Amino acid sequence: MEKNKQELSSEKNRKILSKLPYLVCLVGVVLIIIRAFIGTNKEQTLDSLVKIGNIECTHSTEAIIVKDETVLVRDTSKKYISTISSGEKVANNAIIATYKNQEYEYYLQELERMDNEILELMKNLPMVYSSETKSLINDINKLVKAKYGTTSYLDMQLNLNFCNELLTKKADIIANSSQNGSLIKELIEQRNEYVETSKAANDNIIATRSGIVSYETDNLENVLTFEDADNYNFSYLKSKLDEIKHMGNIKIVNNYEAYIFAQVSLEYEKYLTQNKTYNLKILEAGENVYKACLLKYEKDETTGKIDIIFSINSGIENLINVRDCQIEITLWSNSGMYVPATALYQYDGKDVYYVQIVKYGKVIQIPIVVKNNNGVYAAIENYDVGKLEQLGLTRDYKLQVYDRLVIN
Repeated sequence: MEKNKQELSSEKNRKILSKLPYLVCLVGVVLIIIRAFIGTNKEQTLDSLVKIGNIECTHSTEAIIVKDETVLVRDTSKKYISTISSGEKVANNAIIATYKNQEYEYYLQELERMDNEILELMKNLPMVYSSETKSLINDINKLVKAKYGTTSYLDMQLNLNFCNELLTKKADIIANSSQNGSLIKELIEQRNEYVETSKAANDNIIATRSGIVSYETDNLENVLTFEDADNYNFSYLKSKLDEIKHMGNIKIVNNYEAYIFAQVSLEYEKYLTQNKTYNLKILEAGENVYKACLLKYEKDETTGKIDIIFSINSGIENLINVRDCQIEITLWSNSGMYVPATALYQYDGKDVYYVQIVKYGKVIQIPIVVKNNNGVYAAIENYDVGKLEQLGLTRDYKLQVYDRLVIN
């Protein structure tokens, strides 16, 4: 009985093994068909259709920024307390910082004493605030939560200054809503008068111009001057980067104009037009797009490249501490029909291009205008009839979006 079972099992295995080569071949054929279908479908949908949209040509290169900036003269032997945050605007003759000396310490003590008296009186006021006061309270709470755990002394001091400003605004609102002659109103007015008097009396660092404040300098502010920018080229500026020394001085930057110097290869000269506005991205400044006017371009005989100088007049607050950087220039941008660059053919002996499509069961040649070509895609449009006649060409069909192309 056992022997018969073994014989049946062996016979079954032989039958399965005899069919195995056919199964392997069948699986192989199916895989080949699937692969061919996917490859054909991919080529047709991704590479061989006329499409509509926007294409552009961009170029990335190193750049150097020259700003109109002034380093403030200060006593380096003394510590100072900042009153304006880095990146904020300041008016000419405004107080940027105060030296930390005995007079300032006394000023802080007096201010703290007055604030404590005001706070004690505020505790006894009815808990009814205007919407403006509630908004200030929310701002103070958000600031405290957002800056909790910071270890930078400068950040802590600037946050404290901002918090004090909000508290002062809150006190002013309460004072204005209090009755004349009330003790809290008198105290708040005394405090405000003391602050204004102390500003004039303290040993302060004053802004010598208006602009954006920064507490970082790189030692090139007085070397690469805005007034001499017309005499600079990229190679000269590049040689000055070795002199960079990051220091903790105070400077004020003109937020209305800056120059960007760069170099591009000769092949890009055809895309350059003086006084034209280009889109720029400065990688060190995030995803912001700058509108940059090309002031001039000329060949650098030493490097064989093209020197370019752009001018920008907005977003400079994001560049106050940027000197050497990477920029991405959009050299051209076209909206409309586009095709793969490999779909372009050229008529013999003519500087005229055409594409080929399969229509009505045959291959048709269609002459087209190539507006721009970035090497991957070409922006195109159809010729008008009059131009075709001038070129001695005819057209049986006008190219349309989603026509299927014959790839070169």
